[in-house]
Amino acid sequence: MVVLRLALKNVQKNANRSLLAILGMAIAAAIMTGSISMRTGYNNLAFIDYRRFMQADVVIFPKKLHVDSDAVRQRATEEWSTVDYQPTFGSDMLSLEPRLAEEGFLAPPGGEPDIDLAALRKALAGQPNIAGVHPLFVVPAMLSVQTEGEKTPRFYRVPVRGEDVLAAERWGGGPPIVDGRELLPSDDGTVYMTPSQDALVDAKADAHPSVPLGSALKLYFPAVRGEENGRPVYDWSDLRVFSFTVVGHYSMPTGPAQLWTEDGRPVVSEYDGRAITVPTFWDAPDIIVPSKTLASVYRQLGGTEQTRADQVGISLDSMYLAKQTASELQKAFPDYSVYTVPNLIRLAGENVRAIQTADGGIRYQRGLSRQMVLPADLSRTFLALSFAIAGLLVATNMFILVAQRRQEIGILRAIGASSREVFGLILAEVVGLSVVGALAGFLFIRLGVTVLLFFSKVSLAEAGLSTLSAAIQVVGLSVLVAILFGLLPAWEAARSTTAEVLRHE
Repeated sequence: MVVLRLALKNVQKNANRSLLAILGMAIAAAIMTGSISMRTGYNNLAFIDYRRFMQADVVIFPKKLHVDSDAVRQRATEEWSTVDYQPTFGSDMLSLEPRLAEEGFLAPPGGEPDIDLAALRKALAGQPNIAGVHPLFVVPAMLSVQTEGEKTPRFYRVPVRGEDVLAAERWGGGPPIVDGRELLPSDDGTVYMTPSQDALVDAKADAHPSVPLGSALKLYFPAVRGEENGRPVYDWSDLRVFSFTVVGHYSMPTGPAQLWTEDGRPVVSEYDGRAITVPTFWDAPDIIVPSKTLASVYRQLGGTEQTRADQVGISLDSMYLAKQTASELQKAFPDYSVYTVPNLIRLAGENVRAIQTADGGIRYQRGLSRQMVLPADLSRTFLALSFAIAGLLVATNMFILVAQRRQEIGILRAIGASSREVFGLILAEVVGLSVVGALAGFLFIRLGVTVLLFFSKVSLAEAGLSTLSAAIQVVGLSVLVAILFGLLPAWEAARSTTAEVLRHE
């Protein structure tokens, strides 16, 4: 107790240096707390537009894509090859990275080219935090558009995408609506040859002209002539027409970006010469219809129930546990690629280039220069550097304090204090300063994280356990760093003797 009282008195006596040491450890602890929180998950509104469109919180692709840096490191000794990526059932990977269709992607040998839905559902049964399984199903079609003044219609190849309108309620609806309305459960059902079933059209799509709200939408689907290796064989010489009504236009905003000309020059303002910035969008030419409607169309084309998929979306009970869930699913399905939707979007790159066309319009282009990158995981490096700097700051301050207190230490030795007691005195000060700093940094960041937990439908018990676990990690590492960096100044103080002090006075 005497040692602790002396340590507290010395901290108060040297308040400025003590506060500096506390601040250094607080910053390091705040960085670690933020890193732990980011590794855990997301709040419930993270990347909500993409999740609503993809109908997924976690997405699964067949095989191992080259964007998975962990998989690349783990399988570095295996032979990798380039695999053509031409999905039959539809995949958002081509929208995120269009060059995959031309260049393919790296994958290890073996593995299925698509996902067996029955086997996947069976394996997912009983998995915690999983609310639903949503395979993506896309049927190719030709869109007939006849604008005013044209004698004959023009045809455009479009993907027709099914939306599970009941499941969409989990994300607050389907894709963001620009005008009109979103698809409703009452829209989902039997298909008629008259314009009775409803559809959504991308208002920003550059692949085909905009179809006015409320107009009839004629789609020509190819007949299905059986299957080959579990995939449908489409007969484009036998087209079947189905009519839909456009009830809404959707768009996927991706943020502001600089406007460019088609030949690669920035567009500048004629008033002040500054570069012009405009909102950009994910240009997805999909026609979205209710999933039951699309399944009915597919059966009338000669197809059967969907048994395989190129992409499966997983909806979660809590986005806070999204990263943990994705990690567990990746272990359960080592031959698949498993991503949270936020991480997938970050890997693909959210940047979309806005290009001004000759007629003054704007089109959007993604995946201009490279395929998905393999981001280096620098979080541990930053964390180590932060604690190293904090530890050095603490040690430096303690060395200065030891030098300033040589007389005091000499007197302590003269009245009978042992080297061990002096060593304990300095080390107690180091650990005390570090614990105070660690707690301050932890609470500063964690309070904000805890608020997000409650918005992410996390129970009070779960939030408490998560906070306690993070606190143990942060404070524990802080104490360890303090002890390691405090050993030298404590040893320097402990080896001081009364004779040395008198010689320097």
